[in-house]
Amino acid sequence: MSSRFYPALIVLGGLHLLLVILGASYTDLFAFGPVGEVINYYGEMTGSNKSYGFFAPGVGAQARTRFEMIDASGKSTQVSLENSRSHEADLRINNITSQMTPDSDEVDVEEAARDLRRSVAASLAGKVFGRFRTARSVIVHVDEFNPVNMPEYRLGQRPKWEEIYQATFVQDQAASEVPK
Repeated sequence: MSSRFYPALIVLGGLHLLLVILGASYTDLFAFGPVGEVINYYGEMTGSNKSYGFFAPGVGAQARTRFEMIDASGKSTQVSLENSRSHEADLRINNITSQMTPDSDEVDVEEAARDLRRSVAASLAGKVFGRFRTARSVIVHVDEFNPVNMPEYRLGQRPKWEEIYQATFVQDQAASEVPK
């Protein structure tokens, strides 16, 4: 590339950095009229309008699923459906897992979520049975990572994993479920 383009690239990079700073400071770009709308669209496409609130109180919990496979001899082994061969496949497993976390404490929502968790857990356990032929039972554990905000962290609280759901599936027998 010719060196005559360098000043233009530096200016464009500086403008992008300015937009990142505006996004991080929650600046309302729509106040600038049509130009603000175009800038906001650019921000949406590039991610420069995000606020980067990693320690914000609104940062939600993250979920993970653990599988405990028990074979015919009673030996318990922790297994995973993530195989790290494909990052996208691992993301899909994590996305499925996130569907098992409750979105609300409302009773009617919780009842619907219980049915969904049960169905998803059964499907994932079926995958474990298919992958590990020696499995006689599979215990599905769903954990939720609860972050803390900065004031809580300063007071000594630390983020931690908490089990929110557990279900046991046994081949050719009825399954048991233990909601947490």
